[in-house]
Amino acid sequence: MTTRKKVWAAFLSALLAGAALLCLPQVWVRLELIEPGLPVVEEPLTGSAIAQIGSPALLVVLAASLALLAIRGFLIYVIVFFWLGAGGASAYVGVSFLLDPSQSSVDAAKSTLTSQGEIVVAGVSYVTASIYTVACVGVLVVATWLAVTARKRVAESQKATKYERDSYRTGATDHLAIWDAQDAGLDLTKGTQKP
Repeated sequence: MTTRKKVWAAFLSALLAGAALLCLPQVWVRLELIEPGLPVVEEPLTGSAIAQIGSPALLVVLAASLALLAIRGFLIYVIVFFWLGAGGASAYVGVSFLLDPSQSSVDAAKSTLTSQGEIVVAGVSYVTASIYTVACVGVLVVATWLAVTARKRVAESQKATKYERDSYRTGATDHLAIWDAQDAGLDLTKGTQKP
């Protein structure tokens, strides 16, 4: 895999993970707590309360983006494995919320609120939840692309040496071999043999 592709993949995934992290402190749902004999209390529920795995998973993606720039070879697959797991977990939470916001909100509220009354969903902010989900799915797409193209680069580099001229490999001094040696960056004062 080329350095340019690794930099773009790291930059794009860090950008998407950062956008998803910015959506987590936003209010996704407004709840109403109804208890007999008491006034109705409106309680905002943020994305962090609904997608509790979001922050740690997206921080793993950010760390994987930085680690990608420092590694090569088989370790790319290890990073991509963590990347896919973290991105998949955070995307799953976002998709499940968008499919059934009422149930997800009530489940999250029961784990965070201590009220024994009835919990009713008063309003849902689909914009921030959608941005979060799209960003997490984008992280998954980048990780999948990375897994597919990492192996491809190794195969291409092996193909490139297959089509070099035989005269260049044997060290002959014809003009084409000299041009090939110059293209490869060899010092022609020490011969045309490959290092």
